[in-house]
Amino acid sequence: MVKELIEEEDAEPLDFVSSATTTTSPRELAKRIPERIGFSLREFHRQPSMEKAFAYLRQRLEASGVFVLLVGNLGSHHTNIPVEVFRGYAIADPIAPFIVVNDQDVKVAWSFTALHEAVHLWLGSTGVSSTSTDAQIEKYCNEVAGEILMPRTEIQQLAHLGGASLEEAVEAISSFAQSRNLGRSMVAYKLLRSRVIDQAAWRDLSARFTEEWLASRERQAATGQGKNAPSYYVVRRHRLGAAFLDLVRRSMGGRYPDLYKSWANAGSEAAERRAASSRYTDANVMITASNSYYPIDQVPEFWSWLKHQGQSGNVKLPLEIMEEIQAGRKNSDDLVKWLAEPENEQALLLEEDVGAGFVQSVVSDGYATDLTDGEIEKIGRDPFLIAYGLAATGVRCVVTTEVSRPAAKRQNRKIPDVCRTVGVACCGPFELNRVLGFNTRWAQPT
Repeated sequence: MVKELIEEEDAEPLDFVSSATTTTSPRELAKRIPERIGFSLREFHRQPSMEKAFAYLRQRLEASGVFVLLVGNLGSHHTNIPVEVFRGYAIADPIAPFIVVNDQDVKVAWSFTALHEAVHLWLGSTGVSSTSTDAQIEKYCNEVAGEILMPRTEIQQLAHLGGASLEEAVEAISSFAQSRNLGRSMVAYKLLRSRVIDQAAWRDLSARFTEEWLASRERQAATGQGKNAPSYYVVRRHRLGAAFLDLVRRSMGGRYPDLYKSWANAGSEAAERRAASSRYTDANVMITASNSYYPIDQVPEFWSWLKHQGQSGNVKLPLEIMEEIQAGRKNSDDLVKWLAEPENEQALLLEEDVGAGFVQSVVSDGYATDLTDGEIEKIGRDPFLIAYGLAATGVRCVVTTEVSRPAAKRQNRKIPDVCRTVGVACCGPFELNRVLGFNTRWAQPT
């Protein structure tokens, strides 16, 4: 569908796809690729962080007509795909070439992977790249990507590591890589290929770097780092990339209604097959109930009733909202523990992915078309909640404790007002209780 979209714009095939072969000198192709995409290694090195460096490379690739996506799972963190399965892959289509990078990999490796996949495009080779370096074409792509990011002229600065101890090599490589926004493993691999170090030294370095990375991940998990990360929508937008979203925005402008319809309505047929008048609750509904009028240990009837309504399909909690509750509260919190019980999670969790076009529509029509990242972070995951309602208007209702404030603009708009704008039903928690018949004498049907 993306290819059809671009063809309708009378786009010409991109000249670089399939323009090289593995007989092309790696150094020659390492020169041609940066020239074609306008990539400056000096500018890459000047970026203040590895994320910014990748963003710069991505922008140059996308400006050249390549779609660059970050995809590392099948829709949620429960389906994360390890890098041993795939590190990246390329679709070498001359009209709509794609590069996909597994965002489960360490961020510092993203740039190397993106360039590795770019080489696949130049070769006209569609396929998956994993952590294996055995295949001849993978070795060739590694050689070119490594030459782009670390030319042979720079290897001389580490030539003294041939006889260095492991600790000396780790220290020198770490300092070198950090100053250039490079991955340490890539630097070590370049030293191996240049015969500065031998296979044994390379294996020792790779093992050390992997060990330190795993230890770092464990520390982050133990300390809860990442809870103040950007909003879910910002992350989704980052993963899709500016080029892909720009294509969607054009489709939403009416030029390509068929694409918008097919993309935005992904999953809507399944949604409309669900029972009428399903309710989708905001995080604040459950948090407020747990903290104030329905504490789990004092009014267990409410939570048994809520689970029953979930099992009946009357009340559901989208994955994005469930993750928002879990990320913002301590593991010892009663609500988090209640949601963690498999029977409760299974009853309430909505087993559905909302079409990205619905989310984009909610943001553009309900808030503004030109929101900054800061504004989107303030909105949080509300667009996803409303988008699930938009996927089946007339049979779904958003439940929230927020109160209408019509005068509010942009990121300050409240859920009831956004729902009204996009045509989604909305109600408060007490209306939900009244309609579905909750009272403290409620008992599980036998």
